[in-house]
Amino acid sequence: MGLELRKGRLSDSFTYNSGAGNFAIKDAGGPDILTLVAPPTGSAQYEAICFYDGTDWRLHSITLVDSRALVRGEEFVGVASVAQTDQGTFQRIGTMRIDPSEFPAAQARFEASFETTDGTNAAEVRLYNVTDIGVVAGSTLSTLSTTNVTSGATVTLPASQKDYEVQIRLTTGDPAERATCTKARVTLTWA
Repeated sequence: MGLELRKGRLSDSFTYNSGAGNFAIKDAGGPDILTLVAPPTGSAQYEAICFYDGTDWRLHSITLVDSRALVRGEEFVGVASVAQTDQGTFQRIGTMRIDPSEFPAAQARFEASFETTDGTNAAEVRLYNVTDIGVVAGSTLSTLSTTNVTSGATVTLPASQKDYEVQIRLTTGDPAERATCTKARVTLTWA
């Protein structure tokens, strides 16, 4: 790091690489006032500005210069329109193909925006693995709301390419009622 003193301020820009130890800024040699942990992969670039208050150096600000280094993601959209059913069995309303092996150690989250026309008859949306024939564990979302709500859950996807369906149903089928979904997606995020 190359520190630069400007009018009572100390400014430094530094890159922090994966595998590095923690970076700590101490308050006048005392306790840590900031500790940065190395990113799990890649690098992150920060700018730290400190000032001298007449007695001690103090941290003024720290800014992430390259935000791409923190969290990255990929979105797979299964539904981006209005899809409805009056059925009590799950109906396909969208599809997507996901291959987590194309991304570094990603976390998967399934989200849907949906509603029911009857607050006593829940709408349910789920992610179904068509390739392996089975519901993705933890992906069944439910609501009794008669206005559109967004709900989501972290799910575990198989490590290889699979085809998925977004499915919707009413808890009890009724031709006079509707379960409606306006958006469903899976988002993979990684550091």
